[in-house]
Amino acid sequence: MFNHILSSFKHKELSEEQLVGEKLERIQRVHNSGHKVKMYILHYGLTNEHAFIVESVLIDVFSNFKVIDDQAIGDLTNGIYGFDHRRGFCDVDTLCNNANVREKIHVLPEEKILVIKISGTESSDADILERVRKSWRINPERANKATYIAACRNGVIIGLYTNSSGWLPVQLIESQNDEGRFYFEGVSVTDKSVLERYINRIVEIPKGARYPILYVGGWK
Repeated sequence: MFNHILSSFKHKELSEEQLVGEKLERIQRVHNSGHKVKMYILHYGLTNEHAFIVESVLIDVFSNFKVIDDQAIGDLTNGIYGFDHRRGFCDVDTLCNNANVREKIHVLPEEKILVIKISGTESSDADILERVRKSWRINPERANKATYIAACRNGVIIGLYTNSSGWLPVQLIESQNDEGRFYFEGVSVTDKSVLERYINRIVEIPKGARYPILYVGGWK
């Protein structure tokens, strides 16, 4: 996956006109502007044959889909993740972290963990918190009893927070879909002994679980 970038660096002394191919030209323009090319893994652990099939399909989709319907690209409505989702869409840092995951989360008997499944590619703790804190259809009375709120991506805990505000109703209702939704103001957990038991560890997601919220630990 790094071949094109390495080729661009290898020929960085060449002008855009001298580079062979629009791909290397674009990579060089990105780096010349002071930025870096971001790379994301769509799925890993594939055979070469399967990887080439996926690549071919994605090239067709990205080449033609907007021609089919300019309004079609947006949030998917699938109720469950695709096959083997733990090896699904992520950035390079997440891939490296997931590759090092070995153990499940360790929940103490008195702890109630509210696990929220999120997608996206956020990597900073602040961005993950912003993604996980709103807006959810949830029982606020029950959810307020949580010891920690955990952000989960691809079956791995990537953020852990305490709820400093309680669950609050969404005030700005932009559509009917916002009705009955709640959010919280969160604070990142800093206790290293707690983070060690949760961050970059696997949480068991029941097969067929469609709802993005799971209650794990000492809930009754």
